[in-house]
Amino acid sequence: MEKVDKAPYIIGGIATIFVSLLCAFTASFILYKELLADSYVRTEAVVVDHYYMRDDDYGYYYDVVEFTVGEGTYTKVALNNGGHTYEPANIGETVTVYYNPKNPDDVLYKSPTHVLLIVVAYLVSAGSTVGAIIIFYKLAKIIKREREYESRLNLWNDKE
Repeated sequence: MEKVDKAPYIIGGIATIFVSLLCAFTASFILYKELLADSYVRTEAVVVDHYYMRDDDYGYYYDVVEFTVGEGTYTKVALNNGGHTYEPANIGETVTVYYNPKNPDDVLYKSPTHVLLIVVAYLVSAGSTVGAIIIFYKLAKIIKREREYESRLNLWNDKE
C-alpha cells in the first residue's frame, strides 16, 4: 500500500476552518452593526457634499449629510453601515439616515443588503465548516487504513 500525502488534507482543513471563522466573524460584526443601528433614531437629512474614498481597485462615495437634532445641526459623513455606494445621492436631496441618540455625531445609512450579506456569510461559514469536517474525516480514514495495513504487515513479518 502506498502512503498518502496528508499535507494537502491538513492544509485544506485548516484553510476551510479559517474561511469558516472569517465568514462567521464578518457576519457577526455586520449583524452587530445592524442590531446597533436598530437602537439609532431615524431622521431626514439633506445631502450637502460627497466624500470620495479610493482603495486599490474601486472608489466609493459617501454622502455628507446635514441634519438637526434638538438645537444642534450636524454635518457628517453618513457611513453605509459597513457598505459603500458607487454613486452618491444628489446634493440637496433629502435622505433617511440614522443617528446614535447618545452621540449624534455617529450617523449612518441602513442598508437592506446587509441582511443578504449576513445570510450569505453565515451560509459560507456553515459550508466551510462542513467542508472541514469532511476533509478531516477523510484524513482520519486514510490514517486508520494506513495503521491497519502497517499492523497487518507487522503481523505478517512477525510470523516469518
